[in-house]
Amino acid sequence: MLQDIKKAILVTFFEKEINPVIWEKFRKDAFLIAVDGGADLLIELGEKPDLMTGDFDSVSRKANELFRDVKRLEFPAEKDFTDTELAIEYAYENNFREIIAINSLNGRPDQIYGLLSHFRYAKKKNIDLLISDTVNHIFTVRKSEIINLDINSTVSLIPLTEEAEVVSTSGLKYPLSNEKLYNYKNRGISNVAIKEEIKIETKKGILLATVASKDKFLRK
Repeated sequence: MLQDIKKAILVTFFEKEINPVIWEKFRKDAFLIAVDGGADLLIELGEKPDLMTGDFDSVSRKANELFRDVKRLEFPAEKDFTDTELAIEYAYENNFREIIAINSLNGRPDQIYGLLSHFRYAKKKNIDLLISDTVNHIFTVRKSEIINLDINSTVSLIPLTEEAEVVSTSGLKYPLSNEKLYNYKNRGISNVAIKEEIKIETKKGILLATVASKDKFLRK
C-alpha cells in the first residue's frame, strides 16, 4: 500500500475549526497519520488513520477505543525529538515525498519555531513539506512555482537561508524582479494576490512562503 501512495498527511493536535473545503483537497489519495492527539480531529472528520504515532499522552479514550485496530508507533514521553518530527521521519523512510502537516499553528512560540525548523530537514531530504491549518499554508518555494489561491490572499516570502534570490513574481500587488531577500529584513512580508494564480521563480537560497487563502489553494 505504501508503495502506491506518494502523499502523507500528518494530523497533529488541532485547536481550531478545520476548513472542510481545503481538507477535502488535501485528503485525496493520501496516507493518513494521526500524530498523538490528532486522532481526535480525525474522529470529528469521520476519518480513520492508516497509522497512529506519538507518545499518546493527549489521545482521548474514545480515539483509543475507536482506533484500537490501527497500527501504532509508540514513543516514550521523554525523548529528544518531537512527535511531529518523528512522524516526518517515518514518512521519509517510507518513501513519501509529499507531506502535509495539519497543525493549528497557534501553540507556544517554541513549538511554532520547532515546526518551522522542519522545513530545513525537508529541503535536505528533498521532501515537499507543507504545514497548514487549512487556511494558512506554509511551504518552501520550488525553483518555479504556480499557486492557485483566493484573490486578496496575503502572501509573504521569507528566506530560511541568510538570503534568497527571487527572479520574478507575477499576480502579486507588489512584484519582485531580480531581488535578493534577506532573513533579517522584511521586504517580502504581506504582499497581496491580485489574481487567482500567482507565479514565483527563485534562483538561490531557501525561500519560505506563507499564504492565507480560505477557499482555494493549489500548488502546481
